[in-house]
Amino acid sequence: MNELTAKDIADWHRKQAKKHEEIAKRHYDMAASVEQDFDAPSANGRRISSGPPPPRPARMNPVTASEFEDAVRNKTGHVGDLAKRLKTDPAIIEGLLEPASRVYKGQRGWLFVRD
Repeated sequence: MNELTAKDIADWHRKQAKKHEEIAKRHYDMAASVEQDFDAPSANGRRISSGPPPPRPARMNPVTASEFEDAVRNKTGHVGDLAKRLKTDPAIIEGLLEPASRVYKGQRGWLFVRD
């Protein structure tokens, strides 16, 4: 097997540092470009963004209490887990906990249906 010397290891670290410096410079340049595009006023004087609009929730309608209870019966989880599965906001899930439904938070935030 090939023996590594201290010089070989030091050279490898220098090469890695140089590579990461180049990557970091590209990220700084990209960030500056995005800030410049975002801060540039449009023809009507308003600031515009060249990026995509922020994502909207996949489901705009609130979840019903019975849908929520069925989802917890099928597979329990935390508030965030249920919000993702039901494609809704975690605040809506929090609002559906007891007394709005028979679902309650157990130990460590796990959701359960009270029978």
